[in-house]
Amino acid sequence: MASPQIAFEPRPIGQYLPCSATDIERALSVQVHERSAGNAYSLGQILVAREVVTAEALAAALAKQRSDRLQRSSLLASLSEPQLALISGITEEIGLSAGETLFREGHCGDSLFVVTSGRILMSRQKPSDGDQPVAVALPGDVLGEKSYFSKRERTCTAWALEPVMLLRIRYDLLSSLTGLERNLSGHAPGHRSNRSGPLPGVDVNAWIANITGRITRRVCRAMQVENAFIYIREPHTGDFVAYVKGPGGMRKFRSGSGQGIVGEAANTGKLILLADSYFDSRFTAELDVWTDQWTRTLMAGLMGNAPKTVAGVLLVINKTNGRFDRDDETVFQAVAHQFSSTIEKCGIALAAKA
Repeated sequence: MASPQIAFEPRPIGQYLPCSATDIERALSVQVHERSAGNAYSLGQILVAREVVTAEALAAALAKQRSDRLQRSSLLASLSEPQLALISGITEEIGLSAGETLFREGHCGDSLFVVTSGRILMSRQKPSDGDQPVAVALPGDVLGEKSYFSKRERTCTAWALEPVMLLRIRYDLLSSLTGLERNLSGHAPGHRSNRSGPLPGVDVNAWIANITGRITRRVCRAMQVENAFIYIREPHTGDFVAYVKGPGGMRKFRSGSGQGIVGEAANTGKLILLADSYFDSRFTAELDVWTDQWTRTLMAGLMGNAPKTVAGVLLVINKTNGRFDRDDETVFQAVAHQFSSTIEKCGIALAAKA
């Protein structure tokens, strides 16, 4: 999977069309009515049928929307408008139902995919105990580019956590676009920077706060929660530290090994779920005081790429819709694994600074 995008909000087709907000609202009402009758019409189809926009205007709007979605992807962001237009011309929009598989580990692929809505879970088969969740793809992420550049089999299985929309680009069609492959190769997985720490002269605390802030924003989207915190293990002390932004600025929180929820998660390696945090003796309200929030539900667990390797502890706060369930546990394991290497590098940077 390509380097994950931190933030991507796809613009609806109505924002590309030459019509008023009132026209869009009326068309949406028609769409809801038709769906209740079992008819699936797109917003654009309804606007054309009502003669609000022309078929030509709809086609132009769809082309622009597709180009924007491609440009916001991690792999294609550096391409020029003419290059994006070429790729847009060979792109197909597809949808997946919840639970439907996009591709399987060990199979040769023929396409790469840009996620435009929904979440995709990536898992990898383990010889002893089944599939291991390893990442969550969100809108803006590209799937399948590693197989395109390496010419090897898929390294993960990808399936939809919910209804998903994607842009599909066939490898053979992409390769036929002269000059593009060379431009894309600079953004391929094997060509990306492997820097393990901050540049010389960069403040380590600021560097780590920036990285963990970007990761937690993505975790919130993947987990569909209100907030998330990452406690990084300091290799030289064994303590866990978190850089937390609140109304009063950035503050560094520390948790000793074995202390509270963070310490228990680190020591036991088990997921901790709190349905009513303030009724649990392990919970402390120091983060709530600093961030001006109220923690209701909480999930905490290890970040590490191998057994007995503890890079840090991830906490996610307040599921936006109900309480955490088994599906949330799977997604948690995926994002914890996805960013473990980065958090381990943060710990190494802390040790080097000490």
